[in-house]
Amino acid sequence: MEEVWAKAYSSSANLGSGFDVVSLAHDAYYDIVTISAKRGKGDVKIEKIEGPFSSNVNENNSAVYAIKYMMKDLGINNYDILIKIFKGIPVSSGLGGSGASAAASVFALSNVLDLNLSKEQLIKYAGYGEIVSAGVPHYDNVAASLLGNLAVVGKIDNEIYAYSFEIKANFIIFRPTDFYLNNKTQYMRSLLPKYVEFKDHVQDSVKLGILISSLLKGDLKAAGKAMIDTIVTGSRSKAIPCFNEIKEKLISNGAYGVAISGAGPSIIVLFDKNSEELLQIGLSTYKECGISAEAKIVNPAPPASILYGDDRSFPKST
Repeated sequence: MEEVWAKAYSSSANLGSGFDVVSLAHDAYYDIVTISAKRGKGDVKIEKIEGPFSSNVNENNSAVYAIKYMMKDLGINNYDILIKIFKGIPVSSGLGGSGASAAASVFALSNVLDLNLSKEQLIKYAGYGEIVSAGVPHYDNVAASLLGNLAVVGKIDNEIYAYSFEIKANFIIFRPTDFYLNNKTQYMRSLLPKYVEFKDHVQDSVKLGILISSLLKGDLKAAGKAMIDTIVTGSRSKAIPCFNEIKEKLISNGAYGVAISGAGPSIIVLFDKNSEELLQIGLSTYKECGISAEAKIVNPAPPASILYGDDRSFPKST
């Protein structure tokens, strides 16, 4: 029986104006998925799930869903697949946990069976794994976890286009630790308006273009302004605990931009200096809101990778 180990990092989708288009892979957390394949009848089974955030993950998860869809779509029915998952990314936190598991699983399966799939195919199959959490396929988090760094992804004429760019930027992730909501992503998507003012659409389109361009050019002040969108954040911010309070305090103390990370409740902050001061201001603000939270200074993360040798082990949970 062959076995492949794959690692994929957490991500923050949207960055404000980039809803369903932009996502940043970062080194805050990671998942590891191992895929074993042997000749059989096409069964897909979970062998074990462990790690600090494994308690909210069951057998109906994004990794399994992505693998089953991938095998069906490619007509692979002569292998049995065993899956092991190390869940190192918090569940239902807006940090791409389901996307990373799906990304690592399809990446590992492609390698164990020597399928030589393109990045667009991997994104397609991993994106289908997101149905478990979001109710629909979507590609921003999985693109970031697969490609690393700053990912830009979308479909035109039913064809996926995906790009990854290395950027030099510093971020802080704030994560409320006592917030959990079943089907949170589906709920947060339900808050989005069905119709928007044309002027709001134009303004957020301007900000999306500037967001991507300024991050590539290293103009972090402009990128921070472009993270503050109208349509999506305006619809969701009241459902994100302490968001408006944190945004106001961090911006007034030198942060360049503050946005909801994915569907929340985590928050991503773009900054240039005074990281420890901003971190403590954010945590103090959460405390004033009566919310327990943790914070991490993060950097853009590399692409999904195959693990070899001594790296092929699950970290000890603490």
